[in-house]
Amino acid sequence: MKFKLLPVLILFCLNCSLFAQSNRDIKGVLQDTTGAPVFSATVKLITLNDTLSTRSDVDGNFFFKGVKVTQFGISASSLGYIPLLTRFVYQPGTSTIVLPKIVLKSGSNMLAEVVVNGTPPVVMKQDTVEFRMSDLKLKDDAVVEDAIKRLDGAEVDKDGNVTAAGKPVTRIKIDGKEVFGGDLKTLTKNIPANAIDKIQLIDDYGDQANFTKVKEGDPETIINITTKPGRNTGLIMNSTIGGGSEDRYQLGLFASQFKGDKNIGITANLNNNGTQIGGGGFGGRGGGGGGANFGASGGGGITDLSSIGLSYNNRWSPKLVVSGSYYFTNSDRSTISNVFRQSANASGLILSTEFSDVASKTNTHNFGSRLEYNINKSNMLIVSPYISFSNSISNNAGSIAQTGVIRQDQASLSNNRSVAPNVSSNILFNHNFPKQGRNYSVNMNLRNGGYNADQENDNQIVYFDPTGNTLRDSINYRINTTENRVFNGNSRFSYSEPLSEKSRIQMSYNVTYNSYDNSRISSFTDAAGVLQKIDSLSNVFQYNFLSQQFGLNYNYKTKNNEFSLGLRANPTSLSGNSESLNTRINRTNLFFSPIARYQYKYSQTKSVSIHYYGFANEPQFSQLQPVRDISNPQRPVVGNPELNSAFSHNLNANLNSSNPDRKTSLILNLQANMLNNQVVQNIVLIPDVYGSKKQEVRFVNANGYYTYFVSYNWQKSFKDKQYTIRLNGDTRYTNNVSFADNIRNSSQRRNISQRMSLQINPGNWMELTPNLSYSRTNTNYSLQTNTDILLKTYGFNLDGRLLFQKSKTLILGFYGGKTFNRGFSGNLNTNPLIISAYIEKQFLKNKMAFVRFQGFDLLDQSNNIQRSVVENGFTDIRTNRLTRYFMLTLNMRINKLAGGKGPSQNQGSPDGNNRRFQGGGGMRLNN
Repeated sequence: MKFKLLPVLILFCLNCSLFAQSNRDIKGVLQDTTGAPVFSATVKLITLNDTLSTRSDVDGNFFFKGVKVTQFGISASSLGYIPLLTRFVYQPGTSTIVLPKIVLKSGSNMLAEVVVNGTPPVVMKQDTVEFRMSDLKLKDDAVVEDAIKRLDGAEVDKDGNVTAAGKPVTRIKIDGKEVFGGDLKTLTKNIPANAIDKIQLIDDYGDQANFTKVKEGDPETIINITTKPGRNTGLIMNSTIGGGSEDRYQLGLFASQFKGDKNIGITANLNNNGTQIGGGGFGGRGGGGGGANFGASGGGGITDLSSIGLSYNNRWSPKLVVSGSYYFTNSDRSTISNVFRQSANASGLILSTEFSDVASKTNTHNFGSRLEYNINKSNMLIVSPYISFSNSISNNAGSIAQTGVIRQDQASLSNNRSVAPNVSSNILFNHNFPKQGRNYSVNMNLRNGGYNADQENDNQIVYFDPTGNTLRDSINYRINTTENRVFNGNSRFSYSEPLSEKSRIQMSYNVTYNSYDNSRISSFTDAAGVLQKIDSLSNVFQYNFLSQQFGLNYNYKTKNNEFSLGLRANPTSLSGNSESLNTRINRTNLFFSPIARYQYKYSQTKSVSIHYYGFANEPQFSQLQPVRDISNPQRPVVGNPELNSAFSHNLNANLNSSNPDRKTSLILNLQANMLNNQVVQNIVLIPDVYGSKKQEVRFVNANGYYTYFVSYNWQKSFKDKQYTIRLNGDTRYTNNVSFADNIRNSSQRRNISQRMSLQINPGNWMELTPNLSYSRTNTNYSLQTNTDILLKTYGFNLDGRLLFQKSKTLILGFYGGKTFNRGFSGNLNTNPLIISAYIEKQFLKNKMAFVRFQGFDLLDQSNNIQRSVVENGFTDIRTNRLTRYFMLTLNMRINKLAGGKGPSQNQGSPDGNNRRFQGGGGMRLNN
């Protein structure tokens, strides 16, 4: 609708008189009929002599400065809304005019579906950060993983693991529902990005918190993707078959059929090249895209993998939603490790060079389901049973050569068999009273599991005198049989009573009961070949841990801010007994901690939050029982029955800010943790045979542990996101405590890392992502015999994909990475140059099939090294991994997501803010 000035002029001539006035400011806000702000609407201030124009910001606010008149008209228009003209008259002398809310009604004469960008690209919603997919500028065959790589503060590593604001992302949902059990890699590598409307990063406190709004503990970071209207019906299928050099093979299948609320899916895998899930794909590993995921084995070791997964989701009735998934995995893994270990004690350093060759086979079965039953408008029941079963066999051949304070060699052979059954269930009931905001809920978690293992150890130890002369060989043969039974029960009751529209009192009671029934029998074979029990090394023990939490807090919430303040009392009880030693242990504690949470939302694109919580940690009974465990005869472990429970204090703070106009965003995150009565190790040298010594691990409580972590992520885009620069980094400081020969050893570890990357996407024909990284870790010890540690790593990576313009179906993908390592021990200071590449030919209709020839690690320099700072020292590990090979694959992909009516209002985002407007051609409003 277009406005002509003449009616406006007549209106003002008949009803207004103009006055010469001093300048004044005029402020107002635009909203739709639901109360959501209208972003980027055109707003005009109309007088007899002039017209001023501006646009509303992300909160719908608009502002005119230096206006002389007190009588004027305001016109507002935005795509998808009915334009509005309103007249205002104010008394002379008013310095600042704040207009009443102006409400725009949605249009109804749309001929086709229209996406109304009523929100900025990034929106903050309580514990949710929401990204609009249309602003990410993805290639046509992109998958969800490609989209996540472009989200502010999110990163995807070469193995497909996702982190957001420094925290690992564990699960993924589609329209608020778990598909394939929420398996992250299965879905991110196979769901096409062009079917997605928005991606949400959510701090999830669990189902109970979603009902009661009582948020406690450390949230789980999950991803929820909302589909576009009309894209929730159809079929996705990706498949891969391939073979290559070094006897490499790969077969993969992913298929998922969507029909409104109903979804049935299957995923299968058979390979020996390290591909973890799926097949084909639209850009993930083995799929249509490049990147660092070139199919090589992600971690250490080489694995033959076969797996199958089934998924089912459906709404059986208006009240009942049922979902379930089953996974079977068979893994045959070979891992060869070279280890250098350095530890200190009061007498000096112990240097250990170790080698191990482990072959393991594991079968796992996992079944999970979820039933959501809306009993009536006041009552809701959710039941989630889970069953798992695994069995494994492993053989380990290893050797250890020690020098320094202890001089001896050890060769070992071990065979292990284990079985681990597990049955658990989560039950949640929520009741809403007629009074708005009054409700209670009960949440129960029950788990009954076990672990049975047989371990056969054959150790040969060579002892040396201080000059290096051999003293004697000793053979140590043991058979250890372990039977563990565990029951975990947790029940949480929560009640909320509203005091006003903005405030309420929340009361909670949480009880946790853990019961363990364990036995460990050590035996040896006597001269006659008869198995004999070693009483001094065997133990049958049982223990229980009971923790109760009584919480009371006050919650106040407005449109833009929320805070909770209260107190929690946490009594704990630990008791146990050892049948073998005829000993009992009883421990009780009482902890008090505040409940504090604050969140302020400056606008839809700016928010800050801070959260404190505390909880008790129980010591493990293996740390309590005074029985020597000599699974490793040169490093026995003995518990301390005098240990107390530890208490953890945690503080999290976040700042999220984006500026759609400047195409910039900034995410800051702070995490801090302090432990009281931390259970730490005390490594003590004790006499061994032939005048030698060995290390014994003991346990004590100690104060002094604290750590903080600060991270940032800044990015800016240019030319409609064709070019994006990212700067992100973090720093961590940890003050840890350990003991060596009963002497306190404090360590201060400082880690700094910095990364800079560019995304270059001038068109669908090219994608380039160069990346620079640097990290530095410095550890200082108070123990005089210990040596300080400095580790530096520099890296440069280039990830790219080029589409040959002439053919439109020929693609070249490549990855190159150079790493410089400084500070590792011995030959681990390698500087590998990794180059991988592929060439791909697409064919058939809609490019639904392609042949790819891939080369991995062309220079054969790939390695897998890592350093872990352990008690009183460090450990450097280098493991084997899959290196240079070539593979030819045939890939098929079907993307038939179309039809349907799209998600209903309660199928969108978990917070219910994804609204659909039916009629008028299916107009959709993003708010």
